[in-house]
Amino acid sequence: MPDRKRFGLQSPRELLAKLDWELAQFDRPVVSDEEISSYRAFNCAVTAWSRCDWVWNAASDETKAAVRAVSPKPDANGSEVLAALFRLESRELAICQQLANGAKHFVLNKHNDPNVASLRMPGVSFFESKDGREHRIVPSVGVFIQDGSKMCSGIGLFSRARDYWYKFFDRFSL
Repeated sequence: MPDRKRFGLQSPRELLAKLDWELAQFDRPVVSDEEISSYRAFNCAVTAWSRCDWVWNAASDETKAAVRAVSPKPDANGSEVLAALFRLESRELAICQQLANGAKHFVLNKHNDPNVASLRMPGVSFFESKDGREHRIVPSVGVFIQDGSKMCSGIGLFSRARDYWYKFFDRFSL
């Protein structure tokens, strides 16, 4: 019987499709609502990072052995083997871990990276019709991610994290 605590999602690929869906929500025109911008970013960070546990728990023994062979923590317990590899190879996923855990737990006391922060800032969104004839500029609130002296948009960071996942899946034939 499938686990009934996953809202019907059964595989890491299905959770990756959820991340694709969440990223598409950034294109929806309700960007002027501060809370909606935060909700979208929160969901992306949590989904992007929690895939680590999904992949580890769904992986075959052969895949786990292949991951252990390249992980900086091959002797760690459970999904930490995979998490360590992700933090090494993808700064975006390392940031997603910081944001997801900080958002879920309100305060991040363990493994806190003080260089990482999320910010909501006012801005504008530019919309253009598919035929290019109509344009509009709408006041918006964007979510931005700070990583030390660098700043990027939430959508940019989460898109790069998603792209890493696709490459990881190809690399390990998942």
